[in-house]
Amino acid sequence: MTRKKIIILWHNGGRLANQLWLYINLYAYCLEKNLVLKNPSFFEYSRYFNIKNTNRVLSIINIIIPTKILRLIYKLFIRIIILINQKKLIRTKDLIELPPIATNYPEIFKKLETGQIDKLYTHGWLFRSPIGIEKYHSEICQYFAPKKRYLNKIEKFLSPIRLQSKKIIGVHVRQGDYKKINDATFTYYNETEVNSRLLKYLEINQENKNDICFVIVSDGKINLNLFDSSLNIKHYRGNLISDLFLLTKTDLIICSNSSFSLFAAYYGQIKAILFSELPLKTS
Repeated sequence: MTRKKIIILWHNGGRLANQLWLYINLYAYCLEKNLVLKNPSFFEYSRYFNIKNTNRVLSIINIIIPTKILRLIYKLFIRIIILINQKKLIRTKDLIELPPIATNYPEIFKKLETGQIDKLYTHGWLFRSPIGIEKYHSEICQYFAPKKRYLNKIEKFLSPIRLQSKKIIGVHVRQGDYKKINDATFTYYNETEVNSRLLKYLEINQENKNDICFVIVSDGKINLNLFDSSLNIKHYRGNLISDLFLLTKTDLIICSNSSFSLFAAYYGQIKAILFSELPLKTS
């Protein structure tokens, strides 16, 4: 008997972490209800993982064709899928909470569960199963583990640091789009501001700076000369996958308000402190 399945047609147009948050929440729901989950929309990043039920063909094509162009082609394709499968499609602009705890959720999911439909296409990213992602944390970590070569690279970098430091604190400095947005929620912090907040962390927690190594990851350039010379700071220069999973291997994360660092905190079951939670003295 063919198992009923959910197919993620499209997310919110966001990057890796936003797509992963959608993916793991629907995966938790599928584990709870014994459904198959397929996600062809994850083609930009699937080559970094060993995840089943992604579209390997699209991922290979993406190596040849620029992502912007492939996204346009893919969106044309999903328009056809949507036209054909209107009765098996759910879109969302508002938060939809799913089991194991939620009971008041869209009927179309219940039709899938009971076999009235054999597949369900989702379009949107606010599908959430907050209890589910905690209940199935170990299964999610196993399913969404990156390929070994990225983990090996991370371990090679961190091993000597562990021998010299009692605590490794991952520091995620979001640049890129945050330089343009830079509002109260998504604030961009330059090196001087990050440095001040790291010093503030040490002051608040009365920790010995000699026991700690701060490892910075960022989507932009970092000038280590702008940090206090008494701090033990290293800059890990990886790609977005190794940056993300390096953070999961640290003891604490201090970060921009970003789905990227918060996903790392969830995955590694690590506490995350936002830069905004370490305010500077005003007097």
